[in-house]
Amino acid sequence: MSFYQDRSVGHLPPPGLSDKLRLYHVDMNPYGHRVLLILEAKKAKYEVYKLDPLRLPEWFKVKNPRCNCTEPSTLRSSPKQLVLNKLLDFLFSILSGTNYFSGHRPGMLDYMIWPWVERLYLLRCVSEQKFDSKRGLFPNFADWADQMQLDEVVKKHAVSPQEYFDYYRNARTHSMGYYI
Repeated sequence: MSFYQDRSVGHLPPPGLSDKLRLYHVDMNPYGHRVLLILEAKKAKYEVYKLDPLRLPEWFKVKNPRCNCTEPSTLRSSPKQLVLNKLLDFLFSILSGTNYFSGHRPGMLDYMIWPWVERLYLLRCVSEQKFDSKRGLFPNFADWADQMQLDEVVKKHAVSPQEYFDYYRNARTHSMGYYI
């Protein structure tokens, strides 16, 4: 059974651990979300320290000098988008006969992809009808996503589409105090 403890970081580093793992995490970060899913799936003992990206403590900056890196931009050009669409279609076509990439239950690849897919559902808040009408373009992908939402590990760390929508809308207007 996993042990999940949620804390906020302070001005001094927390004491070392010998009996569990520690994750420093910014809410809504898909990379940290992946780690949470894997820790939960492996039933690891762990604790999570939440970070405020505007107020990172100095000890954390020393511990992780990559704090100031930015994420790569998303693909926006039409030819690249076509390649991405074909890649997704191919990737999810290999699911034939099973619900997940690892067989009949989610595995590492499923959990690595899921955080980004979960965020796609925020588009339902923009236009539910349009979102649902596009499911037929990638039926294997849609079926896989439906199955992933039923997984207990995914459910434990799930965020609703409305919460994502509100978060990104607020971040876009800078009402959250920092840029995404």
